[in-house]
Amino acid sequence: MGLFGIPLNFRDLLTLANNLSQDQKDVINKSDDEYIRADMNSLYGTTLLMLINVFLLLFLINDKVDRDKIILIECLFLSGFGLIMLVIRVWNIKFYILEPVLNTWINTRQQEVSKKTFFFTVFFCLIGIILMIVGAILVVSSNFVISILLTAITYVTFILSALSYRCHAGSYMLKVIEYQNNQYKPV
Repeated sequence: MGLFGIPLNFRDLLTLANNLSQDQKDVINKSDDEYIRADMNSLYGTTLLMLINVFLLLFLINDKVDRDKIILIECLFLSGFGLIMLVIRVWNIKFYILEPVLNTWINTRQQEVSKKTFFFTVFFCLIGIILMIVGAILVVSSNFVISILLTAITYVTFILSALSYRCHAGSYMLKVIEYQNNQYKPV
């Protein structure tokens, strides 16, 4: 089992579903494949942009450019980039996994789902945004070491936010599967 008793791999939810038809299992498998493809493409894009960022930094730092401005721009870029990656990861989970699978069980969509994991998604995102703003203010006031540390912590909070959303989506799907199992018990 994964975090909070929710499998981190969405395909593992199939092992919890006793009464799914082959069509419903195919929807989960297809959605999981599309999610993995979209998520890998976004991670490849992230890697490419980070490599470009490192090479630009190497060239700019060696030139006679104002290093204070470079650090300011880099901290703002990394914090903003972390926020954009959070949005992309949430988008991938919502539109490649959550929506297609839940649309398969349209009658169970109104089920009550625990909002704890969604609270942590929003909480970590807000903490990350606050840290991003504080880090930018500290960079402007030439407090570079703390601002770089805050940038790193901002990244971690955005990763935790994406993980919390993944758990939220998994808990939502788990409730739907439990409802499906209870509705159609074998005779």
